[in-house]
Parts: sequence; C-alpha cells; structure tokens
Amino acid sequence: MTGHAFQCLLTDEAAGAMMAAVRERLAPGGALMFESRNPATRPWLGWQGPAAGGVTHTLVSVADPLVTFDTRYQVDGEELVSRSALRFRSRADIAGRLAAAGFTDVQWYGGWDAEPFDDATSPEIIAIAR
Repeated sequence: MTGHAFQCLLTDEAAGAMMAAVRERLAPGGALMFESRNPATRPWLGWQGPAAGGVTHTLVSVADPLVTFDTRYQVDGEELVSRSALRFRSRADIAGRLAAAGFTDVQWYGGWDAEPFDDATSPEIIAIAR
C-alpha cells in the first residue's frame, strides 16, 4: 500500500480485516508493506493553506485519532471542496494489529531512506510485515 492509503482505513475493523485478508493470501516469503504518517510529529499542522497546483487545504478538526480536512480546488472556474478524514495510528497500535493478524516478523523504518524508526521524531511509520 502506498500514498498513505493505510490511513484511509478509519476503523479498527477495517484495518484488521485488511491485514487478515493480506496475511491469508500471501505466498510463502511474501510481505505486506505500507506507510502511515507518525501522529507524534503532528503533520496536519503543515496542511493549512496553499498546496501544489492551486489546491488549498483547510484543517477542519483533530479528534484523536482522526484528522479531518477540506481540499479546495478550481475546475472550470468553479470551486470544488472535498472533505477527507485520515486515521493516525501509533507504531504500537499498528504492531498490535499486525500481530493479531498473524504477522510475526516486522521491520520498522522512519523514512524512505530506511532510517531507523523513532517514536518521537520520525515523520513516517513504514512497516514491512512477513
């Protein structure tokens, strides 16, 4: 899973069902790999205001563990708004869910250059679960 898609699984049931389904279908030696933003670094604080391509983000609410925001953009002179919510899980929460789904070997990284994960400072939680 890429593009922080894991964060779109808003409920414990949805995350658990995804992990169990992947675990059930993995070939021997296969791996589930995904990333999530680290809630300890509060990345949503940088989402306010203009983004690339004339897109604007507006933070609507932070109700731990859900962050809701609006994305505004122009199409043919009309402003369109899309409301989204993402779930921010800690590494410990993710680890518990992976274990419950039967994953026993998990590698953790804090960034895309294979930096070690640090709970307080890593921007990413990258899991490779076997």
